[in-house]
Amino acid sequence: LNFNEFVELVNPTENCIISPRTNENPEYTIKGKSVIIDFSSCNLDSNTTYKLSCKNAIRDYTEGNLITEHNIVFSTGKYIDSLCITGHIIDAYTLENATDILIVLHNENTDSTLYNIPYQYVTISDKKGYFCFTNLPDKDFYISAILDKNKDFLFSQSDEKIAFHTPIVRPYPIFTDSAKMAENTNIDTCHLLLFEE
Repeated sequence: LNFNEFVELVNPTENCIISPRTNENPEYTIKGKSVIIDFSSCNLDSNTTYKLSCKNAIRDYTEGNLITEHNIVFSTGKYIDSLCITGHIIDAYTLENATDILIVLHNENTDSTLYNIPYQYVTISDKKGYFCFTNLPDKDFYISAILDKNKDFLFSQSDEKIAFHTPIVRPYPIFTDSAKMAENTNIDTCHLLLFEE
């Protein structure tokens, strides 16, 4: 990533999240006015679209202004997946919007999934509780959410809150035409209720 001024990294392994999950984190280095992201240790799957979300991970050196959100999308195959899943999450007790909650997609739906199996795809709810997964493949997912206090991408502490959506979720195309969106009966946003066990 090339910039027109000097920049610095801010906890990139914590503030940058790659979906789908890889066995290792990319390596981040600064060279002049460039940020170099090295994926060589990640063992990327073939024919897969990856999205690297960098939130508050890069700031300019002089004034400390953060890049609040920057996404890098690339594919190890011949095309980039373009489907999405959207939704909204609220606190089940207060009925207020749940902000900065980790929303995860995974393939399994057992009682122990969120205790043992880290996410495949991940996003974070915004200030109004809305979330959106983009660049997804055409396959079924289960969706859950965690107030992940220790940032291990698992439901691992007694005071962490959780939410889940029981039915299978299928990604859909992103429509810019509202008439096409209204015609598509398969589109339904996921509504999640966050609760403490």
